[in-house]
Amino acid sequence: MRKNKYMRYRVGISKCLAVGVTAAMCMAMLAGCSSSQSTGSESAASGTEVTSAVSTETDADVDSDSTEAANASTTSTKTEMTVEEMQAVIDEAMSDADIDVTDMFTKRDLAGTYDESEAVKITLSEKTATCSSSDVQIEDGVITIKAAGVYVLSGTLSDGTIVVDAGDDDKVQLVLDGASITAADYAAIYAKNADKVFVTLAEGTDNSLTVSGDYVQTDDNNVDAVIFAKCDLTLGGSGSLTVKDTTGHGIVSKDDLVVTGGTYTIDSQDHCLNGKDSVRIADGTFNLSCDEDGIHAGNDDQQDGYVYIEGGDINISVGDDAIHAEGLLIITGGDIDITKCYEGVEGHKILVTGGDIDVVSSDDGFNAAGGSSSSDSSDDNKGGFGGGPGGNADGNTPPARPDDSGQSIDSLDASSADQNTPPAKPGESGQSSDSSDASSTDQNTPPAKPGESGQGSDNSDPSSTDANTSTSKMDENTQSADDDTNNTDSNRPELPGKGGQPGGSDMAGGPGMGGVDMDADYDAYILITGGTININADGDGIDSNGYLGITGGSIYVLGPSNNGNGALDYGIYAAITGGEIVAVGGSGMAQRFGDESTQCSALINFDEWIDAGETVTLTDSDGKEVFSYKVDKKFNSVVISTADMKQGETYTLTVGDQSSTFTLDDITYIEGSGGMQGPGGNSGNGDMQRPDGSSDNGNMQRPGSENGNSNTQTSDQSQVDSEKSDLQSTDSSLQNIGGKENTDSNSQNTDSMSI
Repeated sequence: MRKNKYMRYRVGISKCLAVGVTAAMCMAMLAGCSSSQSTGSESAASGTEVTSAVSTETDADVDSDSTEAANASTTSTKTEMTVEEMQAVIDEAMSDADIDVTDMFTKRDLAGTYDESEAVKITLSEKTATCSSSDVQIEDGVITIKAAGVYVLSGTLSDGTIVVDAGDDDKVQLVLDGASITAADYAAIYAKNADKVFVTLAEGTDNSLTVSGDYVQTDDNNVDAVIFAKCDLTLGGSGSLTVKDTTGHGIVSKDDLVVTGGTYTIDSQDHCLNGKDSVRIADGTFNLSCDEDGIHAGNDDQQDGYVYIEGGDINISVGDDAIHAEGLLIITGGDIDITKCYEGVEGHKILVTGGDIDVVSSDDGFNAAGGSSSSDSSDDNKGGFGGGPGGNADGNTPPARPDDSGQSIDSLDASSADQNTPPAKPGESGQSSDSSDASSTDQNTPPAKPGESGQGSDNSDPSSTDANTSTSKMDENTQSADDDTNNTDSNRPELPGKGGQPGGSDMAGGPGMGGVDMDADYDAYILITGGTININADGDGIDSNGYLGITGGSIYVLGPSNNGNGALDYGIYAAITGGEIVAVGGSGMAQRFGDESTQCSALINFDEWIDAGETVTLTDSDGKEVFSYKVDKKFNSVVISTADMKQGETYTLTVGDQSSTFTLDDITYIEGSGGMQGPGGNSGNGDMQRPDGSSDNGNMQRPGSENGNSNTQTSDQSQVDSEKSDLQSTDSSLQNIGGKENTDSNSQNTDSMSI
């Protein structure tokens, strides 16, 4: 989010408000004097209350009343929300969108097989083909399939296309059996009309589809993908498929795009996988590379356009969002490795119940936000919803999109040892495999998971959270190829149970000064109930414009090494009831979990920036290690929560030569200076002490400063803080106009401003 821009906006609004209030009060005083004199004399004469049967209400009064009513309605909107309430909202959204996770794939989707004895064979030969069926027409390199059935394609078509133009109720299965198709200016496979088309990769075969030039349209449809379907499209089988396109999309369905098996290498200009109504992945291996989104689902109807992933090995390196859904984005399993993107996982409502997810992003790692980026394949969807671009080192400039090397063009940390090193998978020792050099600050490496060498809790084993990643497959020997009824596999993951619906409350539970982000979206949610998530983000690590809830899973976030974004960022409220999370980043926009949480958490903002390679260690009052995590990035803020943290107990968080000893008197704890600390924080309390026993008494010293003042400014925030100073002066003037002295409401740290 453009927080600094908002500061200038708020300063300007406040100044205008001050002038307006001054004028309004002067007019009111004059009117009041005249009115009171007249009314008072009449009252004294009659000795009775003066009333009037004639309304003196003006249009301005009506507008004022309407505004006050609207404001009252806004302030009564519930901001604090339990995780159970968040689950209930997502359940309701899934119901409204007619999403049932036990009904994502039909039996025929999952089969990935065909009956060769009933198949029609089409032999491709350079610019033509041969086939004995009257349901197949061949003319000038265009092979048109006119009826339902199974068609096996083999050979090479050097300049041509396959067109499915069957009946509205027909199901057509195309089996690629060592097929290579190149189209110069049109889709290699175009499903123009059918009820559903299956593209099946024959076992052990390698297949390729290529569009070599610009698309030339031949009908009313904007065909701009290597595989383009106007109907439901299912990809499956156990072979491999390479898709190449330099001007359009990889694979597009204008209805549902389903993948249940196979190996796919897709290199395209626009989205790799694009489903207008949905993209659903049960299994498969994917290597996705493009300038736009790796996986994209979008529709004009916000309830549609959802992504559902329950399995597969998915590798993504793209220029925009790795996985983007206009509506719901649901991940229940799979191994997702995102090595390059602008934003990693983005949707309006995001639900993660399982899987192993690694994200390296130049902006937000996870982002829940509203808005629409049209799903029409001819539109430019770059940027998607956007939660607001993240800041670079000066805290004011949005990050550059990653260049071809996979790094942000404007690197946040100039001390990085090797910006071009590919992400290393976390090792068994709790460190990434390349993390032996403590000075490494590789911005493109996902955070290492705490390992088995005493670093981390028992939850660090990714396999323990991946029980729901497997997809039950039907026995191919008993499965009818024509059976397209829904699979009701009882082993599919179970969604969180419904909780109570949110009720009304006057409590403000959002970020900053106890309020709600100006760009808050009450329909935006991120809910994590399981899985292992590693995020390395130059923008916000996890960003929800609305609510954030965590009930389980293992979450490790390397947030920004600057004060322009935060490891956690939410617009309204965040709560945690289970799982474990450590999120590190800059303290300027740091946020914590709210009091609706049932699991303890702490936000500690340190007085100095901590170099990459240090280890965050949490110990209890007996000196026993509770949690340990090696950080491969510069930071000065830590959010931590594990099931082992108990209310009433005392803990010490140590990083390098800095430490904090604190007692969890409440469910949440906060210490040190910072910005977006969240509601009701006891900021600045506690004893911030070094291992040698010296204490800063909770006053965080910024880099380069010589005192412990919690309001010490960093040089990269001078412009923003200057504007905040103007804002404080303006707010003070507003209070003085009303005859009130400037009280604690203006003396609080303005770093806590809600953005």
